[in-house]
Amino acid sequence: MLNTLNFSSMKKSRFLLVALIVLTMIACTNCKNQQTFTQADNEQIRNTSESAVKLFDSNKDIKAYVTSYYSDEATVLMPNTEAVKGREAISTLLGSYGDFKLEFKINEISGKGDLAYVYGNYTLKDPSNGVMDQGKYIEIWKKGADGKWLTIYDISNSNMPLPVTTKTE
Repeated sequence: MLNTLNFSSMKKSRFLLVALIVLTMIACTNCKNQQTFTQADNEQIRNTSESAVKLFDSNKDIKAYVTSYYSDEATVLMPNTEAVKGREAISTLLGSYGDFKLEFKINEISGKGDLAYVYGNYTLKDPSNGVMDQGKYIEIWKKGADGKWLTIYDISNSNMPLPVTTKTE
């Protein structure tokens, strides 16, 4: 009887050991399959940002800028306006601001897998009147199946005070 118990106990131990090994192998495979956010990803996002702004400032081609910077389903949240979704709506919104030059400074880029965020500061300049707006922004970027990073969410907040209105009685 003692031999039977030991044999049965050894079977259970072997089964548990094999199960543990299999689970460890699955976990390690999943770890290897997770994408890491690399320096190359960081540089691609930075380069995409710089190229898009240069394209916009040199050509004033809002649609080309939007296509090179935003995903098809991107959402933009600008101050004092409703959220807009999609490249066409983003192009229309930006076109409504008239002639301006966009300047930006990226303060931080970080990510994990196929998502990243960018935190920075911006300035919009009117060629004739100087600064139209300045503030800060956060963007969420997604890496597509083609390996290209594009903005999926863009929110900006102005540092400038709201215009003062006077009450009339």
